[in-house]
Amino acid sequence: MSAAAIVEADDESTTPMSAAAIVEANDEALAASLLRAMPLPPAAGLALGLCGLAAIVEETVGVAPVVVCALAGACALLLAIAARAALRGGRALRDELAAPRVAFAYGVYEMALVLALGRATAGAAPALYACAALQLGLLGAFLAACAAAGAAPEPYWAPPCVGSGATCIAGAAALGPRHGLVLASWALACAGALLLAPAATLRVARDDAVANDATAFILQAPFSMPGLAFGAMRRAGGAVFGGRADAALGHALFAASTVGLAVAVLAAWRRRRAIFDHFEPKWAALTFPFCLSALCALGYAKGGGLALRIYALALAAAAAALVVGVAAGDARLLVGALRERRRGNESGKGSPI
Repeated sequence: MSAAAIVEADDESTTPMSAAAIVEANDEALAASLLRAMPLPPAAGLALGLCGLAAIVEETVGVAPVVVCALAGACALLLAIAARAALRGGRALRDELAAPRVAFAYGVYEMALVLALGRATAGAAPALYACAALQLGLLGAFLAACAAAGAAPEPYWAPPCVGSGATCIAGAAALGPRHGLVLASWALACAGALLLAPAATLRVARDDAVANDATAFILQAPFSMPGLAFGAMRRAGGAVFGGRADAALGHALFAASTVGLAVAVLAAWRRRRAIFDHFEPKWAALTFPFCLSALCALGYAKGGGLALRIYALALAAAAAALVVGVAAGDARLLVGALRERRRGNESGKGSPI
């Protein structure tokens, strides 16, 4: 090779990347690093909360654009969580499933997934069966992790234990209220609620460390999920077990939902300084449980008086405002993190190039 050719080849190999290429590479690395570092429980909780917001808006005012935006936000978070898992790899996934305080968030993820898929696929049976199988697998993994860690029941156990209620809600309209998958999902949610609700309530009442955490709000879920799922079954096909039995069960389930809401709010109010000192992503734990209680009240109020309807609408408005507020707070934190990391890249710290 001639001397000129050698010099030319050397010049090409040492040619610096263009500014546009550097910015693009930095942006890709920034997005990947943010996804890897994204805390799973708050992200999954907000995705589920947005599904709850969509249901509340549809139930009350029926503004289609708001429903679509809420569901789109939930789907975006679900995709981000899936990308996070892919970036972190299988070993990290196994480690998270072995840690109860992280593993429960995969139950939250499954609930949001089945509710979003139920809307997107109009309750297609294959998607519902796949989600039901995923829910059972996650429940088994979560209980195994709790047994290995010696963890006692707490409110955050609710998503894996009563998450099958989401399958019942998504499948009732498409498959019918007496379909085997729908009834089995509701029965499993009821069994999980009956076993978890008393034990979790005692932990909140007796253990300040449990009560002082935002996850205490998840206590509403085992009280409200069976009622919401049963309401979805009744709307889909009228009578489920018979007129009188359905009426009695509806009263009992609404009473249970109200008790769960009262206990959670009372516990939080007594410890409001510890929980609400400043905004944190873990506040996402507040969103869907409140939506559950609100949706139960909205369904029950349809056959009630004016006072009950006002109560249900007020609760729904508070739940919707809570979801929007938490989403806005998370967005503000994300923008702040992006600006901070961009400044670090521009100053030469942490730049991948």
